[in-house]
Amino acid sequence: MDEYTDSMSKIALCLTGAQLAKDLMVQEFGIGEELAFNFFGWRDNRLVMVAQLKREYMNLPVAKRLEACKMLCVAMTSHWAVDAVSFVAEGFETLNKEKLDGRELRQAFIEDENLVNECVTVTHCQKNEVNEDIELYLVSTPYKYLLGRDIEWGESLGYTRGTETVLRNSPIPRLLIDGLRTAILESVTDEEFDETIATLTACGFNIEEM
Repeated sequence: MDEYTDSMSKIALCLTGAQLAKDLMVQEFGIGEELAFNFFGWRDNRLVMVAQLKREYMNLPVAKRLEACKMLCVAMTSHWAVDAVSFVAEGFETLNKEKLDGRELRQAFIEDENLVNECVTVTHCQKNEVNEDIELYLVSTPYKYLLGRDIEWGESLGYTRGTETVLRNSPIPRLLIDGLRTAILESVTDEEFDETIATLTACGFNIEEM
């Protein structure tokens, strides 16, 4: 298994995979198909597990999805002992926040697509190796649909400071941070692993261990 020794290399892997998946989805299904939630769990700079929320569960109310995501984030640390998590999803971004006039990005996109772009985002949380503080990073890459089921990707934007402000309306970073602060179980039997995977599967996740 390859080693990804810094946060940016982890983010780059997740973002590249998400862009490829988005390209393939649009080519096959056309405009309007959104990427499912994807969680990448890292331990000692190696990818150890991936969890994807099934497409039919993406249509559930936000509260239901967040409940499942919270359970997953806790289990990723308690059972898989991850020390970093990357979350990939679609969203919206703008470079002209002052023109939002208090509107949410989604609403502003509907009203003025020249002000707000659709984007793929990677929210990455990891424990600092020295003091175990939780570090938070965000990278977003805007895109536009073109004729012929193609996508034009824009320039990626990265945030290593002020992410709390950028993500102020997103509950996912808090779930990631709280998950990484979960105590790691000292010993987990194969049966307990199987039970946990079965529970997460019932909550809508496909789990792949590396």
